[in-house]
Amino acid sequence: MKKIRKKVLLTVKAYPLPSRSYGELVCTAGVDEDGNWVRIYPVPLAFLNSEEFKKYTWIEIDLIKREKGKDFRPESHSPANLDLSDIEVVGVLGTGHEWAERRKYCLREVYTSLRKLWEDAKPAVTSPLPCSNGPLHAANLLLNHRHAAAPIGDSSRIPLTSES
Repeated sequence: MKKIRKKVLLTVKAYPLPSRSYGELVCTAGVDEDGNWVRIYPVPLAFLNSEEFKKYTWIEIDLIKREKGKDFRPESHSPANLDLSDIEVVGVLGTGHEWAERRKYCLREVYTSLRKLWEDAKPAVTSPLPCSNGPLHAANLLLNHRHAAAPIGDSSRIPLTSES
């Protein structure tokens, strides 16, 4: 597989679960400079506990796209070097100006309709959603819940700008 150098804004740190197969490896995720989700697995637990790699830290890392047979999520990648020796911290986004810098990357589009979120996500999903902890799974659960029959607003997406 071809490795690529990617700049990722860390926004998610998974809670570790004990595993006989994987030991102390967990998942982390974030967005690239274009706002696309990037999921990184496996990541050593020690990495997530490090003060150097807090949420909203920009990192550059060599990644390899995960194989479709092993992971159906299009955003999933593995570190090219499992020891993360190639990782570099390139910045941290603060909370100034009501999180303006964080919102610029993390809230480009805000869905106000779970139905619209699900519709937009379906073309990207080529297999059923088994037990996924992602937003698509949550949307699917909510849409299929007996109380989800309540009307959902007409506004489907609200682009978030600095004027919002």
